[in-house]
Amino acid sequence: MPHPMHQSPSTRHGPYVRLLLLACLSAACLAGPAQAEVRLSATAHEPAQREAPNPKASTRTLTLGDARYAIPDAFFYGPLETAGDRQRAVLFSAWLSEVSPPGTRIVEVDDPSEAAARRLVILVESMQVYPDTARRDNLLANYRAYAGDLDINGSTSEAARELSPALGGLQRVVLRDPAAIARARYPDLFIEGDERHPTTVLGCSRPGVRGVSYAVCSLHFRVEGADISVDMKREHMAHWRMVRGAVTDWMARYRIRTP
Repeated sequence: MPHPMHQSPSTRHGPYVRLLLLACLSAACLAGPAQAEVRLSATAHEPAQREAPNPKASTRTLTLGDARYAIPDAFFYGPLETAGDRQRAVLFSAWLSEVSPPGTRIVEVDDPSEAAARRLVILVESMQVYPDTARRDNLLANYRAYAGDLDINGSTSEAARELSPALGGLQRVVLRDPAAIARARYPDLFIEGDERHPTTVLGCSRPGVRGVSYAVCSLHFRVEGADISVDMKREHMAHWRMVRGAVTDWMARYRIRTP
């Protein structure tokens, strides 16, 4: 059975993104305990920045969603799709900071497996920079795919389901239709916001379900008009808000402010 991370909806956007994701989504990319007060760094051995970025660092300038960014080269994971700053999809990798939540140990970055445990794979999609491309709601599309609404042709109607509070602000989505359960991409699904207009979507695989031994999550949200997909280890599931905040802060740190 294909690795569940290889089935992320992010791969629907063409061979380029598929190749980037397949290049990085291995067991060595993601594993380990969730972090608190998380910030992102470019490498496992670099402390997360707590001050303004070094203006002399080599950066690439890109338009992502509704904003422009000057992001250090070290965060880019794979080549850009085209020349220039107009990118449909850009893949980054970053490490969570070493600060752990209360009651858990601090990860030792000198252990290669533990260092890799804190890695996030971040896909930023910016479809609206192409005027000839129809803008779709990726959050809603991901939610419907994860909930088993969509068949191979993307035409199945909405499946019966129930919502219940879970994970500190998210709602757990419980499917009731056996056919939808069979189609659903993840056995554990959560959303923030209304089903028709979700603001966050979190889908997670589960150990021992559908032959999965290495459980992962895909977290989806939006920053400044750009669609963000973060692939991470399932242990980060309960700390989704901190991960979302860390990625949002990371993008804000490198946003180019106009006078």
